Amino acid sequence: MLVMNRIEDWLDHVDPWGQREASDLLQAVLQGAPTGIFDCACSLDGQRWLVMAAHAEAVLCLPASELPALAAQISERFQLPVARTGQAWWTQADLHEDRLAANESRPAPLWDAPYPALRSKA
Repeated sequence: MLVMNRIEDWLDHVDPWGQREASDLLQAVLQGAPTGIFDCACSLDGQRWLVMAAHAEAVLCLPASELPALAAQISERFQLPVARTGQAWWTQADLHEDRLAANESRPAPLWDAPYPALRSKA
């Protein structure tokens, strides 16, 4: 799996089709949760955020401080309302504790092997 650190390169690689997919991507980033075909998840240590798309083999890995820049670029590139990008930044710091508490009940992330592959053949 390819790990990318530059926002522009990742957006070019993933290339959301139309306003709906771009809106899903923006909401995934703002909420820090899966939305449509996109997912944004905090690393277990809380230092990095991973942004993924179900249709791409590339993961965007960013420090939490760069998430506002990602949301702004998505908003600018796809002409989404700027007001959406500022809604949730004050709560992002609190998401890490909530994610750790709820991590066991969350569905497997996109990058994990499918369930049958994890089962023993015995």
